[in-house]
Amino acid sequence: MSDLISVTDLRVDLGSATILRGIDLTVGEGEVVALLGANGSGKSTLMRALLGLVPISGGDASLFGISVRNQRRQVPWPRIGYVPQRASVGSGIPATALEVVLTGLLHDRRWHVPRGGRTRALDALASVDLADRAHSPLHQLSGGQQQRVAIARALVRAPELLLLDEPMAGVDRPTQATFARLLTTLQSEGTTVGIVLHELGPIRPLIQRCVVLRHGVVAHDGGAPAPAPGHGAADHEHVHLDHGRHEPTDVREAVTPRSLP
Repeated sequence: MSDLISVTDLRVDLGSATILRGIDLTVGEGEVVALLGANGSGKSTLMRALLGLVPISGGDASLFGISVRNQRRQVPWPRIGYVPQRASVGSGIPATALEVVLTGLLHDRRWHVPRGGRTRALDALASVDLADRAHSPLHQLSGGQQQRVAIARALVRAPELLLLDEPMAGVDRPTQATFARLLTTLQSEGTTVGIVLHELGPIRPLIQRCVVLRHGVVAHDGGAPAPAPGHGAADHEHVHLDHGRHEPTDVREAVTPRSLP
């Protein structure tokens, strides 16, 4: 099994703050890995560093064997699906769900939707249980449905590597259930998946490996840690509407379809 992600002694400084230090990590082909940790532990920063969205101060990171240190142009976007934290795909954009998903087929080397793109986009929407809302304007969809559109936009590329930053934060139970089913399918197809999570919640049985960050360093790399008291109960509500409130302000970025890769 080859490594799709390789990180060696990674350090990220933002302003005068060191956000990550001494990170060593590999993710093999077909693995489903959760990146866990408290708010401000560096989870989102690590994922964004992998994608060239924040500068790497030391060490190195590579995707598919290609170093991406401070070189966003080296990121092999056609092979990657990415859903950023709280992707506001519908904010102020007069577009339908289908139109937003179609933009996932575009990148810096392709400015036109390829032949068969519409069918691929409809299939991606069906995979997140939104086939019947393909022609609905984004502003008419709930927050959970908009998040599913963002996931469909990443899936339409049929990526070899899917990276999701808090895909279930602040969404409804139907969206959580849809995501759990989707993750099962991706796992069976051998897609490599990296997910930033506040807690595992309903997808705990699907996670093969957990990497826990604490104060910018890896505190655990292995099996799923035990949930906090009360969080493992079947009736616990795994919704965190305030997630990210305490992240350093220079780590956060407002995301619109134009800024998505």
